[in-house]
Amino acid sequence: MLGIDKKFEREDSYSLNGRWECEIIKCPYIDTSFNNPKATTLSYNPPQYTKSILVPYSPETEKSGISHTLLPDEELWYKTHINYKRSDKDTILHFIAVDWRCVLFVNKKFVMYHEGGYTPFEANITKYLIEGDNTIELKVHDFSDSEPYCRGKQSLKPHGMWYRCQSGIWQSVYIENREKEYIKDIYTETLNDKEAIIIVSATATGIAEVDFGVSKVYVETNKECMLDISKLELWHPNNPKIYPVKVSFKKDVVSSYFTFRYLSYSDSNRFMLNGKEFFSNGVLDQGYSPIGYLTLDEKEMEADLKLIKSLGFNTLRKHIKVESPMFYYLCDKIGLCVWQDMVSGGNPSIVVASLPAVVQGFKLSDKEHHKMFGRKEQKGKDEFIQSAEDTIKCLKNYKCIILWTIFNEGWGQFNSYDVYLHLRNFDKTRFFDNTSGWHDQKKGEIASYHYYFQTYKFKKDDRNRATVLSEFGGNIFRIKDHTYNDKDFIYKKTNSEEEFLNRLSEQFNNVKEQKQKGLTGSIYTQISDVEEESNGFITFDREVIKSDIQKLNKIISILNDK
Repeated sequence: MLGIDKKFEREDSYSLNGRWECEIIKCPYIDTSFNNPKATTLSYNPPQYTKSILVPYSPETEKSGISHTLLPDEELWYKTHINYKRSDKDTILHFIAVDWRCVLFVNKKFVMYHEGGYTPFEANITKYLIEGDNTIELKVHDFSDSEPYCRGKQSLKPHGMWYRCQSGIWQSVYIENREKEYIKDIYTETLNDKEAIIIVSATATGIAEVDFGVSKVYVETNKECMLDISKLELWHPNNPKIYPVKVSFKKDVVSSYFTFRYLSYSDSNRFMLNGKEFFSNGVLDQGYSPIGYLTLDEKEMEADLKLIKSLGFNTLRKHIKVESPMFYYLCDKIGLCVWQDMVSGGNPSIVVASLPAVVQGFKLSDKEHHKMFGRKEQKGKDEFIQSAEDTIKCLKNYKCIILWTIFNEGWGQFNSYDVYLHLRNFDKTRFFDNTSGWHDQKKGEIASYHYYFQTYKFKKDDRNRATVLSEFGGNIFRIKDHTYNDKDFIYKKTNSEEEFLNRLSEQFNNVKEQKQKGLTGSIYTQISDVEEESNGFITFDREVIKSDIQKLNKIISILNDK
């Protein structure tokens, strides 16, 4: 089922994906607030439904059957039905992602609202249900880039590296029937190659059973307990070991899986995975589909991830997007480390966002210049912090994720060191890149560089931080009849497969030299073409890989540890 969480799955659940009724109307009131919606925003004022939409695809996409761009002065309404038979369990309605603000009604009654387009939320709808047929409705409003809220690369006027926007339900919706006393979370943290912590959070204190299939352990809920993992294998891209488990507490049973791995820095400030130095050889992955936009199904995701692995990469950078749970499960399963970006917002000036790409070393203080960074409004800052916190909370159990990227290239950047210290409280087990690309404030734990138009040369950081080349490459190689349009973004062009391979070889050999000097990770841009960016290894329509995989692997894998 698209979007169901392999890390936390109950048998008594079912998908609501499929055809829903829908309608798009003018907003009676445009409410641009955050965390304080007006009464009109929360009111029940449904339209006459005349259309249908395929959930979970946004109305902007071909796949949805709508092909309409939701404007800031419009509301998108959804309607579906579920049949309910009363039982001893609670009925929980889950949304993996709805962009941007949504208001939920069950049988015409207000249930809740949620703001933020990339993180999951749930509602216990039991008390609103009646025996038999029940109506679920959702009212959605999305500002895209007309307001400073998190939207990544979405734009109402797409061009260059800013893509077509989307709105509404764009990840799975499902119903879960849950016991009154239940497991809330299952968290593990690997301390070393012999010990791990497990915390089974539940609604009450008691004993939970953790069944590995061949053995069982018993732990007290809501308490740190130690696991002996000395006889288990640690997870690594070269050995993506997964241990399926069932966790039981009273009547509640959750299917999950464990992966054990731990991170640290070496004395020379290089990444270490499971106590050994590890070079993170990665590629930028924006997860953008020509017909589903940000929504990819399991087959599409798996195809992209297997291609990344076959090319010789051990890492991907999930760029300015939070994926569905299925994506991170596949990364755990296939063996790919993930650098996870926070979703950006704000409206930075061209001086902040673009000038450093050609003038290396140009940077501004993000304690000041908030207007230039596109952060003059407090509501945008508040929403970014909330979104970042929610991102860490919902993804913390996926051990494929080894690094969080907070700000990218100054887009909506503000008080980056303070934000880093705040978010570090939510996760002390992973690496943090607080300013990827430029506008480095000389604080934090990583010095992070983007190089597209010059040759990168490693220089030991004067603050003794780890150093990564978090973006490089960007070689355009257009394949006739497989491009989005006839426009090219600003990357360097190559006109033949031979020229493309030669350029790649030069770049990866240079990165290898910098690795030997102290570089600890790099991210090549990018795995697939995206709209006007034709700098991928595979075309935007996913139909043509631009060179032989073995030839590409020979170039790329020189960065992998032997």
